[in-house]
Amino acid sequence: MSGLPGLELIYAIQEGRTVFWDRFFAFLNFLDTDYFYLILILFLWLLFNWKVGFRMLFLLLFSAFINNLAKEFFQLPRPFFLDRSVELVFGVEGFGFPSGGAQSALLFGLVLAYHLKRPWAWPLVFFYAGLIGFSRLYLGLHFLEDVLGGYALGLALFLFYRFYFPKIESFLKKSGLFKGLIFAQMVAGLMYLFDHTSIGSKLALNFSLASIGLVLGIYFKFFVTYV
Repeated sequence: MSGLPGLELIYAIQEGRTVFWDRFFAFLNFLDTDYFYLILILFLWLLFNWKVGFRMLFLLLFSAFINNLAKEFFQLPRPFFLDRSVELVFGVEGFGFPSGGAQSALLFGLVLAYHLKRPWAWPLVFFYAGLIGFSRLYLGLHFLEDVLGGYALGLALFLFYRFYFPKIESFLKKSGLFKGLIFAQMVAGLMYLFDHTSIGSKLALNFSLASIGLVLGIYFKFFVTYV
C-alpha cells in the first residue's frame, strides 16, 4: 500500500511535521466542527440580518447531508485505513471522499465573501480554503482527491445557494408560512429516505426542527418578515 501515489504525497508532507504544526493544524480542525458553525451562523446573523443567519443554518444542514450521502455512496477509505503508518494527530471515523472540511471551507468562505461584497474577501477565501485542504493532508485524514472532491461539492453548493436560494425563498413567501412548513417537512422526509444512516437521520431531524423553529419565530413575530 505504501506505493500508492496518494500515500506518497502524505508521507512527503508529514516528513515536515513538528509539534507546532501539529497543534496549528489540529486547531484548524476546530473550523470543521458544529461548534464553529454555530458561532459562524450567529456572527452572520448579527453582521447582516436574521435571514442570512437562517439561510446559513439550512445551508449547513444541507451541505452536511450531501457530504454524508456522497461518503456513503463512494465508501472510499481514508489514508490511515490503508496504511497504519500514516501518522494521526487525532482519530476520526467514517469514509474519506469527499472531504467535509474542504467542502465547508470553500462553501462558507464563498458565501461570506459574496455577502461582504469586498474585493479583498475573495483571495482571503481561497487562501483559507487552501490552508484547510492542506491541513487534511498533513493530518493524514484525506487523500488529495478527497480534498479536490470536497472543493467541487463546495463550489456546486455555493452556486446552488447563489442562484436557487432566492427562487426557493420567493416560492416560500408566495406559499405562506404553513405551506412553507409542509414543504420543509417534505424535504426533511426525502433527506431521510435518501440517507437513513445515523448521521443522515440526525441531519434530517435537525432540518425539520429548524424549519419548525423558523415558522414559529415568524408566527409569534420574533422576526420581522418572512424569508
